[in-house]
Amino acid sequence: MDNRLLTLECPFNWNLEQWDSKRCLFFKLLANLNDNESMYYFQHFVFYILCIYLATAKRSIEEGWNILISYEYFFGCLIADERMSSYKTAFKHIVWSCLAFVLFYMKKEDELNTVLNKIPPLDTIDDKNRAAILAVRAALMHEFGPNALSIEMTREALALDPDQAEWWHLHGKGLQRYRKYARRYDIPSDEELRCAEKAVQMYPKSPLYMVLLARSYAETVVHIFYEYPKIPPELKDVYYKMNMAVLQLLKTAKELGSDSWHVLYRCGFVYLKLPKPYKNRLEAIRCLENAHKIRPREATINHHLGTAYGLSGMFREAVNYLEKALQDNIYGALLDFVRYTLKFNDSFNVTKFLDENYEKFTNDERADLLCQKGSYLIIVERNISEGLNCYLKAMKVTDNVYLLERHLPVIALHFVEFGKTRKLSVYELSMHLVRRMKTHYVPVWINEQELYSVIKKLYPKGIKDTVDPPITYVLNILGLL
Repeated sequence: MDNRLLTLECPFNWNLEQWDSKRCLFFKLLANLNDNESMYYFQHFVFYILCIYLATAKRSIEEGWNILISYEYFFGCLIADERMSSYKTAFKHIVWSCLAFVLFYMKKEDELNTVLNKIPPLDTIDDKNRAAILAVRAALMHEFGPNALSIEMTREALALDPDQAEWWHLHGKGLQRYRKYARRYDIPSDEELRCAEKAVQMYPKSPLYMVLLARSYAETVVHIFYEYPKIPPELKDVYYKMNMAVLQLLKTAKELGSDSWHVLYRCGFVYLKLPKPYKNRLEAIRCLENAHKIRPREATINHHLGTAYGLSGMFREAVNYLEKALQDNIYGALLDFVRYTLKFNDSFNVTKFLDENYEKFTNDERADLLCQKGSYLIIVERNISEGLNCYLKAMKVTDNVYLLERHLPVIALHFVEFGKTRKLSVYELSMHLVRRMKTHYVPVWINEQELYSVIKKLYPKGIKDTVDPPITYVLNILGLL
């Protein structure tokens, strides 16, 4: 291999093999390339170079070449954008570097030498264009799942070039995704909120920026709503203003992006996120239905449209859309499918269904599925032994401890492992249950009202007046032993 190839900034040198994709991204990304939305040109460019890499490295060199020449116009669209024209050197370096690798694999030495001589050397690239290379690499890595390295890259890009709204948006999006993956119960950080706000302030014409900010705001107010039975006086004003800001951002985003399924889908999703009385399921369904008309086969739309119908009590309609999402192996749709099927089909075999779908998903998703199965066996079928075996198997499937600890029956597992030496207060246990119910991570077959009544019985005089009983006592009350 020509040593010059090893100095190039492009996917072929970015060690992407270490990132475990949920499933083959290629066809999904290729479908997204056909969305001709000007607001999405930067992301299209990312899809473009990632498809070149995936096709060449995973499928065939010829297919990589065909994608490179067939979708080259995205490079032209991107540098024609007035906000991105000053990054032409960076984008040219990345595209021509991909071309060089494809030519190398095709063994076209003359053409390869010509291209290598035209690629802008890294030591001649200024800070703004270095920032653009880092941003492209981070955006590309986002497609393989949230990770801390991509966040550090966007943080570095902002240090080099703080005047580009897209980098602020990209960094905020990375922080949001990583928070949802790694610490689901956490409130959005100040850094995440400031990044999303900065992007909208710098470029208020982007509905995608608005929807990202709306989602971070929505998850902030939801956290406040669930944390406090009554909103504290000192938070009432900011709580009200943030909810109203979400509604205004969504209204404007819908107007600016009325023909974009990306925007409409995200608006519908955020409408479902809001706490009562701001939550608007009807408007969520309207947004998602409009997105569905534009992109009827998009799995994420089918998933959240099914969820919206389910939350509105239309369970059969929900299952219809969720079944379509499951065809594309959307893990969240699997659990919602179980939740809403159980609403009208008492004979539905949950454990058999989960077993049949186990192999479709990633290790983290398989571990979560095993935990869901374990909770079903313990709580519904009263099969403690098999339920705990599911948890033990999940612990061997993934090392994501936080994922495992999200589940209610893990308390029973903690008792088996540590019950001889450890006691758990009623307060600690009850808050453990409440958080899972209110953040929607309670197992789908638990009757929430019954659990609330159990918690009330645990401390009828109020949390402060309770005596801390052994965990065995609490688990007996919950029917887990």
